[in-house]
Amino acid sequence: MNASGATPRPLQRAGGALIAAIGIGATIWLWQQHGHASLRGALIFPAFAVVGLALIAFPGYRDERLARAEDLSQLSGMKLITPRWWGVLVVALVAGGADAALLGVFAR
Repeated sequence: MNASGATPRPLQRAGGALIAAIGIGATIWLWQQHGHASLRGALIFPAFAVVGLALIAFPGYRDERLARAEDLSQLSGMKLITPRWWGVLVVALVAGGADAALLGVFAR
């Protein structure tokens, strides 16, 4: 964090790239398992890919609030998350569910 409390953008993007690479790589690996994918992996790895890509594309939820000069002293936990990041989390969960459904994990 810098003096304003925001995460440096290049560091956030690098972390996002790492998370996205792990999520994408692991998702591809699961698809190559020919029906032996785990439910946890099928749900989690695509979600990692979505969140990692969002970290590259968007500022963090805390950074968004700081940019709008909002007072963070009254906010903690889930209240800090902005509508944009709630949307990212929904897309991540949908991606995980869709991946698991396409892999047929729920049919077992």
